[in-house]
Amino acid sequence: YESGGNGLGRTFPHRVSGDSTSGITSSYYWALLTSPFGSEVLSEFARHTIVGEQLGQRGVTDLLCVGFSSTDYVGHSFGPHSHEVMDMTVRMDRILAEFFAFIDTTVGLNNCLIVLTSDHGVTPIPEYILKQNEHASAGRVMERPLKEFCTRALTSVFGSPSQSSWVDAVVSGNVYLNREALREKQLPLETAARTVADSLATMEAVAAAFTRSEMMTAPHSSLQARMNKSFHTSRSGDVFFALKPFYIAAYSETGTTHGEPYDYDAHVPVIFVGNGLKAGTYSSEASPADIAATLSSLVGIEFPAGREGRVLAEGMQVR
Repeated sequence: YESGGNGLGRTFPHRVSGDSTSGITSSYYWALLTSPFGSEVLSEFARHTIVGEQLGQRGVTDLLCVGFSSTDYVGHSFGPHSHEVMDMTVRMDRILAEFFAFIDTTVGLNNCLIVLTSDHGVTPIPEYILKQNEHASAGRVMERPLKEFCTRALTSVFGSPSQSSWVDAVVSGNVYLNREALREKQLPLETAARTVADSLATMEAVAAAFTRSEMMTAPHSSLQARMNKSFHTSRSGDVFFALKPFYIAAYSETGTTHGEPYDYDAHVPVIFVGNGLKAGTYSSEASPADIAATLSSLVGIEFPAGREGRVLAEGMQVR
């Protein structure tokens, strides 16, 4: 159930060589990305950026954002309980320690504000959960069968459209209905969406399903309130659904993913280090969306025009 693609295999430790034995190919770089060495390369690149652009050395405030995506690729491929994620975490700790030591020598950590966060958590690989307890509630729902299920639900009630399919796509909890099919059948969007949502709600793996119009009203449950945080009025689907805990909607039969409205997917660290802060661990609700507003307040600049978060004032020293 682990991915092990690009020549990495499923046995730890791994040789990062890619699928080819005749030389460096694109699969080598994908394998490099899916390993701690991808983070090492990125850290080195960030150091060269600091030196080349003289960041923090020109008498002005600079912002450097570094996204260590190798942790994401390792988590997707091998799951959070794997040797690979443990190895990645230990090595990432060392990489950051060396990076901060470089910044201290080059700029001085006393002149810096450091923020560490993540954009999401991760669901344990369902097959791993079932291996530990065969009676556990967990599973993998493939997106292609989900699309076929939604199509059958509409066809059973309204028949098949002649020129197109009922469903354009099912992606990450979103069902996008085909407007051409709706016009051909002279079927209101809300009627079709209601049919799909009601059908999805009967699936063992589905916790809840709502139409677009329902998602744009006040939530009627804590689950819908959580789902609302991932709903986009112009980009999300005509039907929006969530799976039950420890189920994933997947496009692959191996590895894992994220995106469900549960703590293991949604809870991430938000860590600030630097001057102007009150040391401590805070239990008040916070979000990565609060970072921009908090940094703006600490640095003394205007808030970004599109900011959504709040200033985390409880962690700031009174000026």
